[in-house]
Amino acid sequence: FHQVLANHRIGAILMRVIELELNRVEHRLETKSSGYCAFTTRQEHFLFICLSILHNLADNNATLRKMVKKGLIPIIGHCLQMKLGKSVMISLRLLKLSSIFEDTVVEI
Repeated sequence: FHQVLANHRIGAILMRVIELELNRVEHRLETKSSGYCAFTTRQEHFLFICLSILHNLADNNATLRKMVKKGLIPIIGHCLQMKLGKSVMISLRLLKLSSIFEDTVVEI
């Protein structure tokens, strides 16, 4: 199953999708008042699914290294601000997995 996802570059696509969703949140916060909720429930569930797939792909260290080089750590940093507990937990798991690389320590 991992090979099929890797052949279709699902990890790179998911990282771009997550970045776009995070940009939408930032734009919404800029246009609305400060009391506005950052993430909608629907976005949080969608991001949870995307992060879960990335977590499953991160079982392979070579794939995880590629994700870290493409900017996984800043994405995780933004995702830690979500209200949904399971989304925060999967973000922390990804951060824990990626902590084995020196690049991660520098970015944190």
